[in-house]
Amino acid sequence: MVDSQDNADGSGTPPSSPLSSLPPSPPSPSPGVKAYQLLKHEIALRRDFISFIDHLFNSKRIAALLGAGLSVPSGIPTFRLDPTKLASEHSMDEENAPVSWQFWADRRRNALEAKPNLAHFALAELAKKKDFLAISQNIDGLCERAGHPSNSLVRFHGCMFHLKCHNALTIHMSVNTKDPIVPALAIKQQEGVNNEIRYDELPICKAPHCRELLRPDVVFYGEAPAEKAVHAADAWYSKDGVDLMLVIGTTAVVRPACDYIDKAMEGGAKVAIINLAARGSGAGEEADGEAAVNAQFAAKADWYFQGDVAAILPALLREVVGSLEDTEEEELAFV
Repeated sequence: MVDSQDNADGSGTPPSSPLSSLPPSPPSPSPGVKAYQLLKHEIALRRDFISFIDHLFNSKRIAALLGAGLSVPSGIPTFRLDPTKLASEHSMDEENAPVSWQFWADRRRNALEAKPNLAHFALAELAKKKDFLAISQNIDGLCERAGHPSNSLVRFHGCMFHLKCHNALTIHMSVNTKDPIVPALAIKQQEGVNNEIRYDELPICKAPHCRELLRPDVVFYGEAPAEKAVHAADAWYSKDGVDLMLVIGTTAVVRPACDYIDKAMEGGAKVAIINLAARGSGAGEEADGEAAVNAQFAAKADWYFQGDVAAILPALLREVVGSLEDTEEEELAFV
């Protein structure tokens, strides 16, 4: 027999556990219930898959908004760093430029080492089979390397292999895929380590009478997309309606790019979202580094396919684009 120990008040009654006041946990579903729930989920997915393919076949005009999640399977990380010193108007000032350019040199190197995944190739093939426009927020050049036709791809945020002068008054554009772009940027950036790169060792504009710094021709934080990109997207939308809108690997919160989802829906387009984060994830929640989709669009979407975009998108488009087993990467030609 085990003797009970006295409480501090001498009552002899064992103290109650703080957990004893909590409601009991709900019973775990039985194996039979679990199997039923799984089967029900699979049937729903199959129905979504079939209805999507049917609409895809019947769609004459298709638009897509592409985000960072498209390139994550290729090894391109999403941007989660402080933009003020790395990707803002002032990041190319003399004080910040060495650190900023080292960051961009690392991103360029990472993109050059990466390979387009099957989702990139699937979109490139879709552009050859349908009246299709991809509005890309990515700057890594992987769509181009997958052979995506340039007339059906709008680089809404630019391309980091395009360079322009930091001086807005100097019109100088060039394409550069060299790594390192200058010898001083050959050393990989390490957090907290200052490689002591001098300003005059950074990429310099070669335009006559100009010795300003070059910068990647991308949309820095606080800047508006290039008018050329906006006009190209608007022109395509104005020709006719959109039957299907694909939202791929993006949170759909950055304007004005996400406004094209609204424009498509207003014209009667059906919307399919392909994203790693689950539908209904709360604001700020992430799945393997990918943030949740704008709740407004997620709630209105006709289809929501959760998972690895490099696996899901080729399967969804297979009946139109065919097998992607023999795809080959294009030469680096970011024109």
